[in-house]
Amino acid sequence: MEFYKILQAVMEEKSMRIPDVARASGLSDSTIRSILTRHSKTVALDVAFKLAKGLGVTLEYLNGADMEPVSSNYLLLSNQELHMMHKLRSFDEKNRRQVFQYVDDLDKDIKIAAILLQSERKQQAIAYGGKVASSILSEEQQKKLDELFMNLD
Repeated sequence: MEFYKILQAVMEEKSMRIPDVARASGLSDSTIRSILTRHSKTVALDVAFKLAKGLGVTLEYLNGADMEPVSSNYLLLSNQELHMMHKLRSFDEKNRRQVFQYVDDLDKDIKIAAILLQSERKQQAIAYGGKVASSILSEEQQKKLDELFMNLD
């Protein structure tokens, strides 16, 4: 199968448009558009590598060798998630580690708050939620979380 057809199929599967693919792969919109409009049968290897990485598929898949998608649900990202991944990739290693730590801490705090709520210790959960919010969230996010916890009563 020709490259442009495979690219179109992946784009349809992932509900991505040209700008989405360009952002995810680090290529220009015009490069993606050119591949599609010129019905490119092949592309340069560096372009194929970037597309494979950005789309979450293998080079073999883009080459038509393995037409079963390798992406599972966790690789099917929304446009917002793709945008966030692109931002994350632009960070240096130290900042990436900080982001990962924040996400891990937030995930842990949310799970603890959920466990407390499930065990019917609402007051503890509300107090814990306030602690989480004050240490991680912006003032606006803090207010929204406070409203959420107030509605639990």
